[in-house]
Amino acid sequence: MIGKVKISQSQADAIEVYLLENDNDREEFINWFGINRKYRNSLNDNYKPLADLMYSDLARALLIGYEVEPEYKGGDWIAFEKVPGSGKVLVGVIEKVGIRSVDTDYLADNGYKQNFSMDRIRHATPEEIKAEKERRVWKSIGREVGQFKVGDAYRTTDGDWGAVISEQSKVMVERYYSSRKIAGLLPAESYVDFDEIVSFQGGDDE
Repeated sequence: MIGKVKISQSQADAIEVYLLENDNDREEFINWFGINRKYRNSLNDNYKPLADLMYSDLARALLIGYEVEPEYKGGDWIAFEKVPGSGKVLVGVIEKVGIRSVDTDYLADNGYKQNFSMDRIRHATPEEIKAEKERRVWKSIGREVGQFKVGDAYRTTDGDWGAVISEQSKVMVERYYSSRKIAGLLPAESYVDFDEIVSFQGGDDE
């Protein structure tokens, strides 16, 4: 069975412009395209995106339907489903768009940036982007997402500050984080002991 044809967004826009300006006459559009495609270099700006479209593909688009292929550019956040159907995705920012794949800033465990096949990616959702940004923040301090430690200070979504003072309170704070009640974190690793600094410098100045 012949299905819908995939076309670019600019080609879809050109089709819509022609149909709008010509009373949605699809048969006339097909005839017009058959005559004018050979003069593709002289097509006006509205229809230039159609120059790379095959005659048979335009006919399919008009008579059966079409799907718009996502277009990607550098800086786009994309999601890659490593195992189709698993629902687990890797999220990164496109650094370079190739013919069949994209280079991204997503770092694998081996420290190398990842290249993803174009037919396996999609634009990431706002929720996926937010989750990935949080994952990167946690990774930057050497922790798994939501991993608190005794000695951490945290700020709640109400603006209050608290501290993780025991393993019991750590469990409680991690539950708060899972419930989206934690707005910020001051890691224990960032704590500065001024007594240690003075000792390292050789003691108090006399």
